[in-house]
Amino acid sequence: MNKFVGRYEELEILNEKFSSNKSELFILYGRRRVGKTTLIQKSIEKRDAFYYIFSKSSYKQELESFRKTISEDLNTYFQETNNFYDLFEQIVKQNPNLIIVLDEFTYLIETKKEITGEFQKIWDVLLKNTQIKLILSGSSISIMEQNVLSYNSPLFGRRTGQLKLKEFKFNELKEFFPKVKKEELFKIYSTYGGIPLYLELYDQNSSYLDNIKATFCNKSSILYEEADFLLREELREPEIYFKILEQINLGATKLNEIATKANVLPNNIHKYLHRLELLEIIKREEPITIENKKLGLYKIQDKFFRFWLTFIYPNQRYIELKKLDFISEELKKISLPFSKTFEEEAIHFIYSNLKFTIEKIGSWWYKHEEIDILGISQRDKNILFGECKYESKKMEFDVFENLLLKKDKVLWNINKRSEEFVLISKAGFTKKIIEEANKRDNLHLFTLENFF
Repeated sequence: MNKFVGRYEELEILNEKFSSNKSELFILYGRRRVGKTTLIQKSIEKRDAFYYIFSKSSYKQELESFRKTISEDLNTYFQETNNFYDLFEQIVKQNPNLIIVLDEFTYLIETKKEITGEFQKIWDVLLKNTQIKLILSGSSISIMEQNVLSYNSPLFGRRTGQLKLKEFKFNELKEFFPKVKKEELFKIYSTYGGIPLYLELYDQNSSYLDNIKATFCNKSSILYEEADFLLREELREPEIYFKILEQINLGATKLNEIATKANVLPNNIHKYLHRLELLEIIKREEPITIENKKLGLYKIQDKFFRFWLTFIYPNQRYIELKKLDFISEELKKISLPFSKTFEEEAIHFIYSNLKFTIEKIGSWWYKHEEIDILGISQRDKNILFGECKYESKKMEFDVFENLLLKKDKVLWNINKRSEEFVLISKAGFTKKIIEEANKRDNLHLFTLENFF
């Protein structure tokens, strides 16, 4: 699978910038492997553009490499210089309408943090009043947000646009895998997430199990050590972050609990969790309707990390020993990555497809009570209660009965609200639930099939 898939909205944004009759300073960033380079290369097809990707060489080496490459690509000799400003001065005189893409700009920042000040001057003095389009792209989210986009950056206020490239959504995977059945497609998404490079490794002519063996359980595959690589590239002290992620995935969701089990000082845990939130590996959630920050819980947000932590990390010894039959049996036992993704996608589906108004949706918990899905509309006083089951058996009627018991624990507009109920089951429903739904206007039933 090497064809360009999706990204229609993102391409439109870039095409609009490239077609403008003024200069543009556009920032494109997103996690590694998310497809920035592919998007850029697609967007500059058939355009007068120069693309350059930085490496981790010294400032002097990068400058000289950039000079030689642009001289060759534009068939124009640019004189040697000691800085990018002097080189851009030459470029602007020769090519006043050029698109210049600087990929992995974060590597240059790591080499010389003052480079953002140099590019501020390049923009203010040389580019601002031309028709040159300058695109700065980077894979280190923390460096891009702190050194390029933040208020303290010399480039703050200069950009004419920005785009944080996200992974593909579940319903977009059909373009990647037109031959794959829906349940397998969901398992792929729960395992590999929506990261294009990971999805390209999946052979849709082989089984899901064989793909896991060929990617996650194969030492020559990039996915074998990908989680470790991502943390080491982005973070200092990756071992501590691994401990934190491991404990969250095992069920430690509260601040002090995470700190204790990961053996991190309580005063330091905030900074570690904040960095993981910036990278969108974890997220912090508060129960819908309850404004109490002490009730907030941390959860693994990144699907790839969730699968890796649940299945690969605890079984690395067996993978090393090539005990793949044992691995196959263990894979049949796990449910966490799939059930969590099922709940997340159910929330997205409901929010986007139900006909009654819901302004806020998520989960709800208080003391020992939990409701998988809770949605509210403050304006219309609508409230929605929902339960999800990613199981091979049909949902039983007692799930709905328990939901009816729990709903009155949610005290939001208790005597003024209009109540709706949603049940989402992978395997469908027993006859009794279907009959109940036929009697009620406010009970809605959905399965995995509805997500497509």
